[in-house]
Amino acid sequence: MVNKTQNLVFPSRIGYNKQNDTVQTNKVNALLSAIPLLSKEIEKQKKENRLILINSPKE
Repeated sequence: MVNKTQNLVFPSRIGYNKQNDTVQTNKVNALLSAIPLLSKEIEKQKKENRLILINSPKE
């Protein structure tokens, strides 16, 4: 089960550099690589919505 999950997330395998104590991969699943982009867009939308709320006239 763990290997199947790793292969799904890291299609070109995952490696461990014992000397540097780091994990390395050449490729990440396309869906997962979109997460940072979506997070930035959500933060941008939140900021824009705050500005609209701050600048909207009071009833």
